[in-house]
Amino acid sequence: GRVQANLESLEPKAESLYQKGRDSYTIGDMADAELRLRHALAVNPNHVAARLLLGRIHLARDNYAEAVSVIESAYSSDPAAARSDLISALITLADSQDSEDEQWQTLNKALRIDPNQPLILEKRAIILNIWAKKAIKDGDYQVALNAYEQLGDAAGLSAGRGKIRRRLLVSRLPGVSRILSK
Repeated sequence: GRVQANLESLEPKAESLYQKGRDSYTIGDMADAELRLRHALAVNPNHVAARLLLGRIHLARDNYAEAVSVIESAYSSDPAAARSDLISALITLADSQDSEDEQWQTLNKALRIDPNQPLILEKRAIILNIWAKKAIKDGDYQVALNAYEQLGDAAGLSAGRGKIRRRLLVSRLPGVSRILSK
């Protein structure tokens, strides 16, 4: 952190632009803040604080993918400084995505940064539950079992295994489906 701060202060013009951008951000003038931060980054592309603040501006404007991109750039320069911002941006991006597949990919990206982050784990569990229930409804019990196994859901595993056994029994013995349905 100290080395990064020293690097940022080597270019006083970039630091001055960043400070003015931060002041504009503080009073809610996002357009001016963004302009000043972009200028600061043009002068010093390695100014992590400017990248992080620019990412926060994108988040405030609901430009989630752009925020992730900007913050990822800061993360590659200074993981410690950008870690929490990047996780927050990825979670926000996942929340905005329509498809569970997209959400899953985004949450897994966040999980690689912080494998023990409770909110990420909770959101992944919600998706796994959705997939498991849909798989059971569709009769794809192996997918359901895989989801329940990832969840560590013993009851779901037991129910899924029971449904698989029932399906196998029904498929092997003629007339069993009529008996079971009564």
